[in-house]
Amino acid sequence: MNDPKSANCNADSTAWLPGCKNGTSCDDLFGRHVGEEVVRRAIDENESLSGDERDVAILFIDLVGSTQLASTREPHEVAEVLNNFFGIVVTAVDKRQGLINKFQG
Repeated sequence: MNDPKSANCNADSTAWLPGCKNGTSCDDLFGRHVGEEVVRRAIDENESLSGDERDVAILFIDLVGSTQLASTREPHEVAEVLNNFFGIVVTAVDKRQGLINKFQG
């Protein structure tokens, strides 16, 4: 089994990765964009990095009232509400082997 930490770029499969040169470890660069689990799985399954078509789902969540919440509550209260919400989201995504790119706002 290959370890993503020892993965090296090659000119053919990773030419689309900016800043990735032949012989340079790319797991960190690639992993920042798709997540460590995706990198590990791509290496373990010898996946092509040239692009595949897949059915995927993308979810954007907008918390209605979050601005008002932030302006009327103490910071620790806002953090608690958001952490509870994000915990629910993370659990649901992890259960389906999904990837969270970022929390923003």
